[in-house]
Amino acid sequence: MPRDSAAGATCGAILAIHTAGNLLQWNPHIHGIVSEGLFDRQGKFHYLPYLYAKLVEDLFCEHLLAELLKKKRISPGLVASMASWRHSGFSVRFKGAPADPQDPAFFHMLRYMARPTVALSKMFFDPENEKVIYRAGFNDILGNDRIEVDPLEFVAKVLMHIPEKNMRWVIWYGVYSSRALGERRMRARGKELAAGIGATVSLYEPLTEADEFVKRRRQSWARLIHKSGKFRLSHALDAAQK
Repeated sequence: MPRDSAAGATCGAILAIHTAGNLLQWNPHIHGIVSEGLFDRQGKFHYLPYLYAKLVEDLFCEHLLAELLKKKRISPGLVASMASWRHSGFSVRFKGAPADPQDPAFFHMLRYMARPTVALSKMFFDPENEKVIYRAGFNDILGNDRIEVDPLEFVAKVLMHIPEKNMRWVIWYGVYSSRALGERRMRARGKELAAGIGATVSLYEPLTEADEFVKRRRQSWARLIHKSGKFRLSHALDAAQK
């Protein structure tokens, strides 16, 4: 990528914040779909054939700790101590996305991006011992592929992963952000006006009937997601009580 094009270039990313590990343990991490390259100021895409995971890991660690220090959520002494650890606790893994959007693996990747904390298919209740059993893949840290806990303890494990009200857990970053999208639309509209295309039409045109339908559909979808989240939690509570 030419040096003059690199100035101001940015990537596009969709990031989903998660706090739960596969066995509901506290394990903050991010799932992300990231462009395999950068977009320059002119909107031209520059493909990067390889990303160095260790470099990204070190930058992520450095910037996150700096932000935590700035907000006084961590002490300078702990940061200095972490620098001497054999493993910082940070890790970055890259996995290429399926090239074909019709590939079932593509849908699975998108579903995994913002998956719920609890999968009901992995949860069972042992009435004889009055235990909730939650099964998942083998966890190297916990040394097990399941947890067996009292119903109230299971509820407590779930509750600690419920986000605060109005907290954003899916972030559209860089060229995928709403702001960048709006700026691109404004630039495109400005070029049309400069060329005399639709010069008498306002930059802020009223929504068409189709636009109104899309808006209502998105609002309905948001309400459905909210209701399904409540249903998942109430279902988990009912199962735990039984």
